[in-house]
Formats: sequence, C-alpha cells, structure tokens
Amino acid sequence: MRDELWPRRAVIAVTLGAGLCFAILLVAWYGGAGEASLKAQVVWLNLGAAAVIAASVLAVAFLRQARFRISQRRRELLAELGLTPLTDADHEVDAPSGTEP
Repeated sequence: MRDELWPRRAVIAVTLGAGLCFAILLVAWYGGAGEASLKAQVVWLNLGAAAVIAASVLAVAFLRQARFRISQRRRELLAELGLTPLTDADHEVDAPSGTEP
C-alpha cells in the first residue's frame, strides 16, 4: 500500500469534476440572470442546485476515501506494534452500583 491518501487519478478526477460543477454553476447563474420570468429562472436554479449537489457528492466521496485509507494505515501500524484497535465494546462504561441502566 502506498502512503498517500489519494491516488493521482482520484485527485485529477475530483479536480476535473469540481471544475465542471463550477462551470455548470456559472452557466446556471448567467442563464438565470438573463430570464425575466420566475418559471424560466427555476429551470436555471435547478441546474445550479444539481451542480452544487454533484460537487458535494464528489467532495464526500473524496474525503471518505481518505478516511478509509487513514483507518487502514492505522490498523497496519497498530499491527506492527503488536497492539489491537479499540472497538465499541472497549468504550462501554459500567453504571454505578444501585442505578438502573
């Protein structure tokens, strides 16, 4: 496994995708600004909203990949040190005696 969070291909894909979304957003803004009726502006608004949603999905996917790689690397490092990662069961706290859960 490489020590990088994102492969070069992922960085290029997200950069191009974000640039495309930004270009679509600019086209939607320009198109909506040139319309006088609300009905025509809503079409451009929908296009702009779709561009923002697409850019958000790209960003979330990009960050999820980094989070996955970080957790993968953490497990590898802990295994090299002979340690085990914490689980949810390790975080449970016993209730004080005499209390109901």
